[in-house]
Amino acid sequence: MVGEFFTYEPYGMAMRKNESDFRNVVDFTLMDAIETGEYQKLYDKWFGPQGEVPYPLSESARIFLQMQAIPH
Repeated sequence: MVGEFFTYEPYGMAMRKNESDFRNVVDFTLMDAIETGEYQKLYDKWFGPQGEVPYPLSESARIFLQMQAIPH
């Protein structure tokens, strides 16, 4: 991973079929983390300038993530 993103694709997680309850837990947890800023804190910890694998989140990628969160 180097440089800016070429395209912006949604992330996906592999899950078993017909596991909607688990999918909802994952979805709502991620949305909550994005809304509260916890996602950004964790991202910065691991991928920020002082992280193990420095890869700062671009402003456009941060905005893209926020657009994925659906208020509940």
